[in-house]
Amino acid sequence: MKIAPFIYGARPKTLTASIAPVLAGSACAWGVISSNIHCNIGGRVSREVLQYACLNNSASFDLIRSCFFHIVVLCLISAVGLQIFANYANDYWDGVYGRDSKRVEPMSVTGKPVRMVASGKVSPRAMLCASIIAACVACVAGLIAVIISRQYWLLIVGVSALLSAWLYSSGNQPYSKYGLGEIVAAIFFGPVAMLGTQYLIVQYLNTSNVMYVHNIMLFSNTFSGDWFMQASYGINIVSLFISVCIACNAVLLMMINNLRDIDDDLQNGKVTLVGHLGKPKSITVFLVVVITEMLLSLCVLLFLLSVMLSTDAFRQAVVFLVWMAQILMLGLIIRNIRNNNYEYAFNLVSMHNVLSIVYIVVALVG
Repeated sequence: MKIAPFIYGARPKTLTASIAPVLAGSACAWGVISSNIHCNIGGRVSREVLQYACLNNSASFDLIRSCFFHIVVLCLISAVGLQIFANYANDYWDGVYGRDSKRVEPMSVTGKPVRMVASGKVSPRAMLCASIIAACVACVAGLIAVIISRQYWLLIVGVSALLSAWLYSSGNQPYSKYGLGEIVAAIFFGPVAMLGTQYLIVQYLNTSNVMYVHNIMLFSNTFSGDWFMQASYGINIVSLFISVCIACNAVLLMMINNLRDIDDDLQNGKVTLVGHLGKPKSITVFLVVVITEMLLSLCVLLFLLSVMLSTDAFRQAVVFLVWMAQILMLGLIIRNIRNNNYEYAFNLVSMHNVLSIVYIVVALVG
């Protein structure tokens, strides 16, 4: 059995949609660990104080860093595995039900990516098996992360994500047919993936034995009035804004795909959100999503420059330049959408996701 069709069927260009929220959530979690550490009397302490306390209790700050990266890797495997499962399931169901009947020729001919089952490069049975394997990998990694963080209620979130990936295109009545694909993608590839990662990391470290030295806590498990600076349940409003920006990126990816495929989808009875709205209104919605992301990212930038990076001129400059590159890239995406150059616009959104990761990591991790 050839591996190449399965690699192509995983749609590597789309995987930034699952990588970006996990890495962004990890960076925000590290920001909480570094900047919002509270001791039992409610005072804020520095990273150096935490390190000193850990060393005095025979626990190294390196151990905290090691625990941090372990949970990040687990979240990353789970998120990417879940997206690959969704891509394989989509290829399987659309191939079986003939919704990809025009996706059998090379991209150089149709201008659209070839689908593996529809083109006969992969049998339906093999694609179904591949999707089950991807789902199992995602579930095992996610389950380990939940167990070691002791946040068992997140199993409900994981099952919901798994079902949403499967039901997106399954059977004769997939929910994508009712224009719900973009909404579900925004939820699961935005706040759920990013804030879920951040919550898991800080809860894991907050409840681990390493963090109990000198009664030091990463954050308070109550809602704080100073939500901008303090992390309630490990999450603050800046994290929420960033998660919405990443959700916008996921919506943009899906809308570009659906704008490109609108004619074929309508002929095959697949009415996505773009199909319900029509092309002109869909482009208007696309612009609204882009503008929303620009405004929220500006709010995040102003907060980072004025508060978190106020004493670091070099990082301020780097963060500002990366943010400017993101804004310019969003402008290029709009231009290409207006010119019906969907493939180039799709590549730009994927690159924009990468820039988002760089931006957040530089700002919050350094």
